[in-house]
Amino acid sequence: MTQTTSEIRPIYWNTGAFLLSLLIGIAHHILFYPLFFDGDAAAMQVLATAIVDGRSILPSDFSYGNQIIILRSSPFIALSLIVGLKGYLAFLIGSSLSIAFWGVVLYNFLNLHFKSPQKSILFTLIMLLPLGVFEANYILGQQSHLSNVILALGVIILVDEYSNNINKKYLVIISLTIFSLSFESPIRGLLVIVPIFFAILLFSKKLFISILITIFCSFIVSFGVNKYLVQLKGVRVNYFDTLTFRSTDQIVSNLRNSSIETINNISSLNMTEGQRLSFFGLLVVVFSILTLFSYLYCLLSGATRANQLAKFNLFAIPSDRVPNSLGSPNFVQLVGIFGVFIGAIAVATLNPDSSRHYLWAIFVLKLVIFDWFYSLFRHRIRRTPASLLLISLTFVMSLWFALIVRDGAHIVHSVDKRLSDNSVSEIGRLSRELKIKTIYGEDFWRMMPLNSFVDDLHAQTLLLYDGEIRPYMWLSRPSVFCTNDEVLYFLKNGEVDKALKERLQSFGGQMVAAGNGYSIWKGHPAWKKLDDLDCEE
Repeated sequence: MTQTTSEIRPIYWNTGAFLLSLLIGIAHHILFYPLFFDGDAAAMQVLATAIVDGRSILPSDFSYGNQIIILRSSPFIALSLIVGLKGYLAFLIGSSLSIAFWGVVLYNFLNLHFKSPQKSILFTLIMLLPLGVFEANYILGQQSHLSNVILALGVIILVDEYSNNINKKYLVIISLTIFSLSFESPIRGLLVIVPIFFAILLFSKKLFISILITIFCSFIVSFGVNKYLVQLKGVRVNYFDTLTFRSTDQIVSNLRNSSIETINNISSLNMTEGQRLSFFGLLVVVFSILTLFSYLYCLLSGATRANQLAKFNLFAIPSDRVPNSLGSPNFVQLVGIFGVFIGAIAVATLNPDSSRHYLWAIFVLKLVIFDWFYSLFRHRIRRTPASLLLISLTFVMSLWFALIVRDGAHIVHSVDKRLSDNSVSEIGRLSRELKIKTIYGEDFWRMMPLNSFVDDLHAQTLLLYDGEIRPYMWLSRPSVFCTNDEVLYFLKNGEVDKALKERLQSFGGQMVAAGNGYSIWKGHPAWKKLDDLDCEE
């Protein structure tokens, strides 16, 4: 007796979501992510080695940045290291396992929203295919926002589901999801909570109190846990302590800059810059513009309707007098709209570092947009052709397609190209021959990727402070700065590089290799150890 798709057990759907997400992760990290791999991504492997060595999910031998880091790829990379994988292969497999785990979480949230495992599997694929650099880097690549965007979407779906069913079990799940979203970095939870409150207050006042109490209590608990973990492990560099309010002129300027950054990174349009005109290149341009137009239409049309409905609500106009032609954005879209506007203002006012801080809201709008496309197709053709058409549309809108068009068959060798760079190859050779496993130099973005590109190598960054060479305690392992043995130095032409070269020459350091614009030296530690650096075994 055969089973219909609706009768297939949930475990099989979850397994399918896991395998699908795993394949997306593997494809991304083999073919595409090496082009963007940077120091922040490599820091996840540094943390993974600290997890393995310290046998703790929150190891003491790691200099945490702005937040406690748990819900990223580092635990999964640690699993790869435990089973014997090394270098970029360990990063690749661990990161893909992380995507697979969160892909299952995403599938279950989507299934709650769509009430259809088939459509939820389809949209798990759609949501994980990166449309631009933001998604390719922050969500799939270094995964600094993978858990954040999925948990944020989950909270919104859960609140929407509770508003439709008034089932108290959803309040429990909402509180757990808010806690998971916020305990690493409470400000991330706050950037999601505030838009949800605005949406509920304006259009679902009857649910406001119950949702308010649930979310507030959960957030307070997560805030307390975060403060405990911060005191327990310590955060060496906390840029939140330096946040200050900006002036009106600065806010306007920051809004302009962050908006331009967002436009540049949510589509593949910039991938065609400098390319010769071709048919497939023209496709990339057309579908990138379609991506931008879709986001803009979703944002502005929803905001217009929300504004009109808010006026009717505030003036207590009876619902039967609201024009039917006005329409209404659904709750998910509404929170996404508020999330973009509130996030943009918060970034411009407090932290103009990057618009990635409201990437979760863009992710929410992505779901709304592609659900529109699916409905458009579904009304004209049957489900299977509609699904295939949606997958095809997403792919040609994606960064993957743009990179394939730009680089052609060379995309297959993107990993090899990064690993076979002359300086990387030379550092690996010297590390093996000299049996030296530590290397130092200027520039976080230059040094950190070596942790993933060279097997069993510990690479860390040095800085120049008041004329002294000191360890750069940012996403690093303090123990690596405690060595008294000979180490390697990877030098170029920066200020720290020049200071290191002078220091090495003064106490017998030896240049062991040189290449185009770089030199590699061998010598004893040339930095001043910090007073708070515990180097005891």
